Amino acid sequence: MTQSMVEHLRAVPLLGIHAFGIASGPRLENPATRLGQWRLGGQAAWVAARTAGVTGIQLLQVIATLGGEATRAQIEKQTPGLGADDLDRELSRLAAGELIVLRPDGAAALRPQSENLVHEVAPSMASDHTPITSDALAGICRTLGIKPPMRKQERIDAIADFFADPGNAVRIRAELSGEAWDLLLRIADADLHDDDLYEYAFAARMVHYRPNHLRHDPRIDVLDELMSRGLIGASWDSRLWVWKQAWPVLDRPFFTHWSVPEKPATQQVSPTPARIPRVVADLDRALQVWRAHPPAALKSGHMRLAKTNVRSLAKSLGSPVQAIDLLGRLAMGIGLVRAKIVSKSGRGRNQTIDEVWNPDEQLIAEWNCLTPSQQWLRLLAEWCRPQGDFSEPQVINRHLVLWELANLEPAAGWTNPDQFAEWVAHHYAPEGDKAEALEAVDDLRHLGVIASSGPAGLTELGAAALRDPVAAADIEVGGSTQAIVQADHTVIAPPDLRADVAAWLASIAVLESDAGAFIYRLDPHLLTVAVQAGKTPESILEFLTELSSVPLAANIEWLVRDAAGRAGRIRLISAPTVVVVSDPVDLVTACSVKAAKLRPISDTVAVSELAHPKVQAALERKGLVPEVVLGSAAQPPATPTPALGQPSSAVPGHGPVRKHLLVRDPLALTPDLVDTLGPEKR
Repeated sequence: MTQSMVEHLRAVPLLGIHAFGIASGPRLENPATRLGQWRLGGQAAWVAARTAGVTGIQLLQVIATLGGEATRAQIEKQTPGLGADDLDRELSRLAAGELIVLRPDGAAALRPQSENLVHEVAPSMASDHTPITSDALAGICRTLGIKPPMRKQERIDAIADFFADPGNAVRIRAELSGEAWDLLLRIADADLHDDDLYEYAFAARMVHYRPNHLRHDPRIDVLDELMSRGLIGASWDSRLWVWKQAWPVLDRPFFTHWSVPEKPATQQVSPTPARIPRVVADLDRALQVWRAHPPAALKSGHMRLAKTNVRSLAKSLGSPVQAIDLLGRLAMGIGLVRAKIVSKSGRGRNQTIDEVWNPDEQLIAEWNCLTPSQQWLRLLAEWCRPQGDFSEPQVINRHLVLWELANLEPAAGWTNPDQFAEWVAHHYAPEGDKAEALEAVDDLRHLGVIASSGPAGLTELGAAALRDPVAAADIEVGGSTQAIVQADHTVIAPPDLRADVAAWLASIAVLESDAGAFIYRLDPHLLTVAVQAGKTPESILEFLTELSSVPLAANIEWLVRDAAGRAGRIRLISAPTVVVVSDPVDLVTACSVKAAKLRPISDTVAVSELAHPKVQAALERKGLVPEVVLGSAAQPPATPTPALGQPSSAVPGHGPVRKHLLVRDPLALTPDLVDTLGPEKR
């Protein structure tokens, strides 16, 4: 090999992603062995071309159109507006990806394995992929005033020599009508499958076989003007192109737009101690909700929660909607909740099957034996290599983002994530996608791999997970059990608040800021929901008293008891939905919600024909906090109050653990991957 494996891997990170089977399933071979096999077998060239970038692909097409080899002068002539440094950098990247060979004099040539991966900007008349008959070439020669040679290739050469003459090119441009010249420029600027040219591509079929009703069609007249002179070609699958031999008539490069976006700006990220992200506590609370009320599965079969369930759960947990949607997909992929059929109706193609996502109690019991760090790593591993619904471009863009994260300077982050996503789309085209990259950044914020606000840089726990997932599971995370509960209902907690304490606090307060210290605000709605879920006002006040390092203000007790007093004032009873209130005024308010379709039958009771989840959602949108009472449903288990005086070892972390719950697969392709490659593989 003329180049080290390390340089090749840095130039084509997608190669490592495929070698690990992250985007296409597990592989039996050793990843380092597979890397070497792909590189020698030619598959690496295909992978490199998939992430060559917009500028890199254009350079490959230019070299291919120039015959597979181009001098430095030819390349510079075809790349106006592209600086010398940018050109050198892009050519070096293509050479490192083993798509081209760079010669000492600056010339570039396609490697043999790359020739079939790149299509020419302007197809040649001699190409097997764009056949043109010898008779058609003879007709073009006569139109141009050339005596047709005997052989087909000689006719092509004669046409090419004619257009290469600057005088002939000027004469042809002068002969063309304005409509024909405008169409020629549109075809030169358009992709071979441009939908805007479909009407002309369809009309091109009629140039030689013009029916009577199209005898005076202006589109066919313009196409005939260009095709008879050998300027453009057309196919029966609605494609139009400018012939390579006729390109000198345009007197312009193959591509007129060349740009290399600047590397996204970065800035320093304030260091913060390692802490378990909120997503772990949210999952525990979500599982409690799903035990009591399993969410309905989508009729489409997609492994995700319905939007109504996501919004309802996000409101009850005080978390962003996007975070809950992500959490649901991760829980389904891991298997913590499984689809369960609850009813069937109809037969054959008309059969309807109703399913719900039911928690797997056995797996949840084993999940609870993991430490919070292990649980978080398992969620991250599921995101990196999802087992549920996913698309290959989605997973590829996730790992391209992780690759760039791993290559950032320590304690640095991207100032503008939107600009970074746009750069990823340009730098790694055609696989790079701005929307997918931006979604990956948002997901990583919710997962706690990068900071939840400000510059998009790795957190301490995120950096440890990318370096060594196994070692990251043993990191000591969060040991503090004290915070400050203030009279204005805010709770100021340290960043290293113990995971179980943070989970308990998150069930009654909304996180307002995690930049530095954690700032929570006690929420009356969450307090009411917590009491309805099994907590008592006394247990909440006891927790806050032990948590606060300062005496608890009197208004905090009033807030808790007032919120607890609203628990159970409105109750929902199914079959059909029955709403029972303690105060007739509350029933008047509930019946005013038209979406609930409530019909009062007494001063404190009303019924609805809708299912209780719909009634509950309608009432909650109006600010009411109904308690759902189902005769056969188990109440969600109350979250145990953490022993604040206990050491952090009190957090569950022992017991039998199912193997697939642990993180044993690589989370991402990082620069440290090269350490796994032996000298014989480099």
